[in-house]
Amino acid sequence: MLTVVSSIAVAISMAASLSPIEITLVDEEAVGYATFQSHNRKVVQNARGIFITHIRTRNEEYTAQTWRLSRSVDGGRTFTTVYEATHATNPPVIESTSSGDLYLIRPDFEDGNAYLYRFLSERDYVDPVISEIPGGAAGKFAAALDEARGTLYYASHNNRVHVLDL
Repeated sequence: MLTVVSSIAVAISMAASLSPIEITLVDEEAVGYATFQSHNRKVVQNARGIFITHIRTRNEEYTAQTWRLSRSVDGGRTFTTVYEATHATNPPVIESTSSGDLYLIRPDFEDGNAYLYRFLSERDYVDPVISEIPGGAAGKFAAALDEARGTLYYASHNNRVHVLDL
């Protein structure tokens, strides 16, 4: 009985210190599964803002999915589209360097490759540099940035780990 009372007292104490949660609508036209895959990163924050990737529209065959990179410069209250494209893909995984550069990787289900997008902060995230990752397409994938070594790791459920030298 003492344990239950103590747990209740702790829960009440913690609840009194909680802040309200604010919700921001990023894209009211986005489809269900817009951020499909909970095992990889879709949101990052750096000194230049908060960035999110998601699927906006899709066709029934999943061969023409419009995806977006969006940015907030006001702490997440509003978002604007930085980049938009249509491919046979899932929403890209996203990573950020300490200098604010962004790295996105998305698969392409038609050609079997994956694609690395480098959005440079010095270019204000315009005109990304795009590189092919041969054989990198997969339905499930994740990335991890090792900034100290200048390396980006991209792993997928097709039994491949790609080590990308940045």
